[in-house]
Amino acid sequence: MSFTNNKIEVIRQKKKPKTESQWSKTIILIDTREQSPYTFEKMKGINEAKTVKVTLKTGDYSFIYNGKDYSTIFAVERKSWEDWIGSITSGRERFENEIKRLNDMDFGAVVIEQDVSGAYTSADFTYSKLSPALALATFYKWSVKYPKVHFYLTSSRTGAKECLKHLIEGYIKYYHISPSKSEIAWHKGTETVPGRAKNLVIGIES
Repeated sequence: MSFTNNKIEVIRQKKKPKTESQWSKTIILIDTREQSPYTFEKMKGINEAKTVKVTLKTGDYSFIYNGKDYSTIFAVERKSWEDWIGSITSGRERFENEIKRLNDMDFGAVVIEQDVSGAYTSADFTYSKLSPALALATFYKWSVKYPKVHFYLTSSRTGAKECLKHLIEGYIKYYHISPSKSEIAWHKGTETVPGRAKNLVIGIES
């Protein structure tokens, strides 16, 4: 509002157009074999993303962002503590092959719905000959054996879901696909970074 020649003139400002959020451009891919898939309706931000069940070659979760399918370079494997025990005992060979595939990706992660203290008090060892210490030892040692796979212990299913959310957010924030480039560029210079997918450009945090 302004005063001109004793008249009141109302200045109407145009509202800024609403920008699309990151999550509104994201589709979360959930493997069809995932027995206990996450839902995101009550999680702020990620609840704007669509979810689609597909058959993923590796992992339980990946995503499409802005029309680009990241499932060949980004995957997260979800495990309850009971799943983890079964996977490193009776299903060890099959599961380790899965870890090897994750290790070949640009970003692979295993998110476990348990923390260290809970691992020692869990009832999941009742019918297993494996001790909590050995189950955790495999967790730590595999993080060294497979250096490109990120292993996370979370406090609960809710914590694991939060972890997945931030992993996707982080990957979109720090890495993005550049349709105009055919190689990886480091934004601090022209040095290329080995071991990354083609057309992947590393961004700088603002």
